[in-house]
Amino acid sequence: MQYFFDFAGDSTQDILPIDPHYIRDNFRQAEIDLMQEVRLARGGDFSVVATALPSLTGLSFDGSKLVYTGESFGSIMGAALLAVDPQLEAAVLDVGGGGVFTDLATNAPDFATLLQPLIAGAFDNDVDVNHPDTEPTRAQMSLNVVQQVIDPGDGLALSVAADPGKSVLLLFAYLDETVPNPSNQALATGFGATEVTLSAGSQPLADVMLPQAHAPYVATPLRGVVQLNPASHGMFTSQSGQHTWTPPFPPYVKLAMPQPFDNPIVQAHALAVGYIQSFRAGKPIVNDAPTSP
Repeated sequence: MQYFFDFAGDSTQDILPIDPHYIRDNFRQAEIDLMQEVRLARGGDFSVVATALPSLTGLSFDGSKLVYTGESFGSIMGAALLAVDPQLEAAVLDVGGGGVFTDLATNAPDFATLLQPLIAGAFDNDVDVNHPDTEPTRAQMSLNVVQQVIDPGDGLALSVAADPGKSVLLLFAYLDETVPNPSNQALATGFGATEVTLSAGSQPLADVMLPQAHAPYVATPLRGVVQLNPASHGMFTSQSGQHTWTPPFPPYVKLAMPQPFDNPIVQAHALAVGYIQSFRAGKPIVNDAPTSP
């Protein structure tokens, strides 16, 4: 992550701390690299692999119905990839977001308190991420200037230009402390997603009004969002999670004791796999996935 943001800068290369030009170009390079992976999967030459490992002679992929799947930063990159790559038709983006400086880092307990001194040191001594009632981050000029420079590589800015025929399933964790719900929901709005309610385990979005549907939800193309609760940022890869900050945030006040819970990993995987399989079959669906096996 430090290589994407280069918090300290590099005076020998004329790179400022948190230089937005450097961040933007790192994002765009990563997106180009992912586009190359799409082309490799769709029709690349794997003969070099077979030369190194003869047992893999004949290795190939069915690239006719690719679905990108990402978690966290992989979903942040995936949102931009889906928006700009004409050869990618669908994605599952778990706990992703956009608006890196205006919606994500400044609303995330895991980042905001670290970001403020860095921004203050580099651009604006008066930046304030702790008082959203009087100093909303979207109203602070320095954050908006930095964000505008990054926007050509940010999935939120690019999402509105995505081909309307593309499909996406967005999975969010309620009270996510790493990629916060304002950033999640901004991305869902950018993609024009429909909020899908499950019979158990889903949580209504709090900050935006989207079209509503109940699972099972079928559409072609399908752009859907499901927010799960209880859930942590690691719900796709970890059985357990915890909350350590007092909601709502900001302001950022730690709980007296962390609040542990079981992550909805089974439900999240069922939603993702069901969506991918149905998309590949030609009829994408958000199923009413159970909370347990």
